[in-house]
Amino acid sequence: MKFRGLFLALAVLVLLVGGLYWSNRESAAKTSAAPVSSSPKILALNQSEIVKLQLKRKDREDVSLSKDGSGTWRIIAPKSYGADSAAVSSLLSTISTLNSESVVEEKATDLEAYGLAIPSVDLAITMSGDKAYQLRLGDDTPTGGATYAVVANDPRVFTVASYVKNSLDKGLNDLRDKRLLTVESDKIKRLDLANNKLQIEFDRDQNHWRIAMPKPLRANDSEVDDLVRRLTDARIDLQEDGSTRKPGQIESSFAKAPLLGTVKLISDAGVQELTVRKVGSDYYGKSTVTDAPHKISNDISQEFGKSLDDFRNKKLFDFGYSDPSKIEFHDGSKAYFLTRSGREWWAPDGKKLDAAGADSFLDKLRDLTASKFVESGFANPAIQVSVDAERVLIAKAGSEYVAKREDDSTLYQMDSKTVEALQHAATELKPVTSK
Repeated sequence: MKFRGLFLALAVLVLLVGGLYWSNRESAAKTSAAPVSSSPKILALNQSEIVKLQLKRKDREDVSLSKDGSGTWRIIAPKSYGADSAAVSSLLSTISTLNSESVVEEKATDLEAYGLAIPSVDLAITMSGDKAYQLRLGDDTPTGGATYAVVANDPRVFTVASYVKNSLDKGLNDLRDKRLLTVESDKIKRLDLANNKLQIEFDRDQNHWRIAMPKPLRANDSEVDDLVRRLTDARIDLQEDGSTRKPGQIESSFAKAPLLGTVKLISDAGVQELTVRKVGSDYYGKSTVTDAPHKISNDISQEFGKSLDDFRNKKLFDFGYSDPSKIEFHDGSKAYFLTRSGREWWAPDGKKLDAAGADSFLDKLRDLTASKFVESGFANPAIQVSVDAERVLIAKAGSEYVAKREDDSTLYQMDSKTVEALQHAATELKPVTSK
């Protein structure tokens, strides 16, 4: 009887252990079959379909942005401003594909515990077709590195990486366009620069500038492009303005300050104008796209102190770094003729010229530059140079030389060493010696 009872107890124990084993195995199988996301997606939006953003921050001014029909974003509240495209792009990139780090609570009933009842950042997103989303960011987690978040109509509380909050916690000054002039540099067709002494009008012909006023002149492309770059790169310093100015103080001082000059940038889209005045020891500019005068860098103010000659082209030839096909050089009784075929230069008798000598001569022609412009001194030219369709005449004038392009009356004074180096380079033009 004792053995029978022992066998019955052992049988019951085996059944219990087996049942527990199969129960645990089935439970584990169910668990492994159910996908678990460690970072559930919070938002998955098509950036191109986002048309409006409204950003609210605790104890700060609300900001609203809207995209127009051309795809350009503007700030529409609290005031109308152009929007910083890079800043807006960063916002859109952050919210369009937003993943959480974890789900803290599946059905939250107390949002205040996470700082989400009155969130630090509250972002309303409107899509084309009026579909809307709302993202709220609350307190940082106790351990740091993450922030609590909820989405409207979703009962879950998530955590997101702290950089998300930093990326979205933006105010008016973070999002507004800080350019003094918003026209794109390559779209400018005309530029008018005026100071108290003169007015210069520059016209653009494809990639080259020319001076149209006070009279037609060749322009130094590099100088004008540098002016355009400084103007279109200029940014207003809102932080400095806010820390140093009282309401209306700069506006009043600016209106009374001496005028340094104005500049107009003309494109197919219209005209943008910048007025620069000296206020105390600083320079301030007010443009047609800014709401008030703002402090500007000295390099812009220095442009208004330049003379007409500073923007003129002192180079004798325009061929630049392109390779001409034909060169004629007459120096008194000496004459030199060069024609190019491919990368090689040839003399009139069909002999190939030494490449080093030909390249040196070409470089001397390319570098012919005036030291200044003069009104007289050109007579009896002794040197004539033709590079393709460009022709230059050079005359001796005392210890210097004066040159003139055939197509205009401008007189270019050149240092004697420059001309003598060209003459010497011509004498070094030699045919290739056979070995």
